[in-house]
Parts: sequence; structure tokens; C-alpha cells
Amino acid sequence: MMFDTRCARPSRPVRRGAAYFPHPAESMTDAVSLTAVQVEHQEVRMMKRGRTLSAALLMSVLLAALPGCQKQEGPAERAGKEVDKAAEKVGDKIEKAGESIQDAAKGDKK
Repeated sequence: MMFDTRCARPSRPVRRGAAYFPHPAESMTDAVSLTAVQVEHQEVRMMKRGRTLSAALLMSVLLAALPGCQKQEGPAERAGKEVDKAAEKVGDKIEKAGESIQDAAKGDKK
């Protein structure tokens, strides 16, 4: 059995959806105050749900807007990447030519 924190007598748990039937020893003011407490708890639960829903909505909006913030490549950036690729290919060709020249020079010395 649970104890009510406001008094020393045990309290009965109230099921959701069930009507509240006060204990015969309780006065009408106790029944009203307990109902007010139940309403307050319901309001707190609704506020928590509202905050949770608001946070979830905010996160979904931020995640949906994230792809729009990505940097778009312009024509100059694409051209720069092509120049980089071409320079890398030229460097590889020059390196191969240098190796073949070294191989040829080693072959002549023997």
C-alpha cells in the first residue's frame, strides 16, 4: 500500500480512466484537492509531451535543412579539380619517363 505524502493515512492508487471514488472518511475538500492534484499531474504530462514533440519537430526540421547548407560547386571549382587531375597525370607520366631513363642509363653502363 502506498502512503499519501500529505497525510499519514494510506492512499489507494487511482487507475487511468477510472472515476475517483473518495474514501468515506474523506471530506469533500479532500476529494476536490485530490482531483486538482490529478489534473495538475495530467497538465504536467501534457507539457512534457509537448516539449518532447517540439524537440522532435525541431530536430527533423534541422536535419531536413542540412543538405541545403552544403557547398555547391561552381564552374571554377570544377575546372580547378580537372586541372589538378591533369597535373597529377602529367606528374605520373614524368615519373615513369624518369624511371625508364634511369633504367636505360643503368643498362648502358653494364
